[in-house]
Amino acid sequence: MNRRIVFLICVILTWPLISAFAQYLPPNGTSYYNRLLSPSFLGAGASVTSQQSPQSDSVNPAASGAKQRVTLDASYLGLLGTKSGEGWKGSVANLGITVPTRVGVVSGSGHFMTSALPEVQLGTLGELSASFSKQLYPNLLGGAGLHAIVGAASGRSASWGLNGDIGFLAFPGTIGVAKNLRWGMVLQGVGKGFAPLATASSFPSPFTPIAGAAFDLVDSRSFQLGVPGDIGFPAFQDVNLHLGATMTLFHHLTLSISDGADLQQILHSSTLSSPSYLPSVSLSYTVRTNLGSASRFLSKHGWNRTEVTTQAAAAPLPGGSWAFGAGINAPLGVVDHTPPVIKVDYPTTQYISPNNDGIKGYVQFPIQITDIRYVE
Repeated sequence: MNRRIVFLICVILTWPLISAFAQYLPPNGTSYYNRLLSPSFLGAGASVTSQQSPQSDSVNPAASGAKQRVTLDASYLGLLGTKSGEGWKGSVANLGITVPTRVGVVSGSGHFMTSALPEVQLGTLGELSASFSKQLYPNLLGGAGLHAIVGAASGRSASWGLNGDIGFLAFPGTIGVAKNLRWGMVLQGVGKGFAPLATASSFPSPFTPIAGAAFDLVDSRSFQLGVPGDIGFPAFQDVNLHLGATMTLFHHLTLSISDGADLQQILHSSTLSSPSYLPSVSLSYTVRTNLGSASRFLSKHGWNRTEVTTQAAAAPLPGGSWAFGAGINAPLGVVDHTPPVIKVDYPTTQYISPNNDGIKGYVQFPIQITDIRYVE
């Protein structure tokens, strides 16, 4: 085996052990960062099992591997301090897009955040994320992502980070009472983290594994009850736990609640911001549109029929602060359930007369396959 490959494998296997002895003191609020990427995440939690493209790809790059439609996403969240004289103390803006291609699914997103809350010590930052995912097998998605962050805390010089992640998402189906079971894992923080404060370590924490599972307890035409849960080990020096519940009526109205715990925050509540144990909540409503032939451009791409989901959420932050947000998610077009048209066309009658010598014998079938999307 090539020496360079052996060296790379050794680094990957030993780096988690090295990071376990490195400094772990991330800025306040970093465990909530992923939840600020979408109102859905703010209420339901940023689970590695989420498939809400494109923002879910920032958490698990495999999330969009089975997507068939171009999907747009935009949201805004505000940070509110509840102490005397604080008021509005920060903003978060998110934009994203998912584009299926013949070889896989490409997702990209941009995030801008500014925070003056002592409970969210991230200052002002911008992040660009890109990921590639693919359906490896009928019940398995895989993907990899890259994140670039640049910004600065108040009174500090600019800092930057460039890191990647790799993940998968599996769908074993129904097991016992767990209907539509899916589970996944992701390894985050492979690279240089973003360190806005000289007194704190970087985030995302290096080599952070996260595992999660979700399933439906009830799955009927009019009502679904889902339960997601995640556990993460930042730098192998902390434990983050997140549990939630999602209720959907008639595939249109969804109510989500969730709560989480950070072990370091609980053990060091006297020096870190005191954790909040109030649950987060989000509400979303999905409508289906049909513009007919009103727009030639939309009709040409099949986007005249689409889904639009509006979202709103509220979540408590450490120290008594709150985050509120609203957004929109729009997969363009409809899911393709129509099988491809296969046409075998002989211009004239064909005769087969093998001579049984097994040499250069073949039968040629002129075939044409057409589909609404593309044929892999």
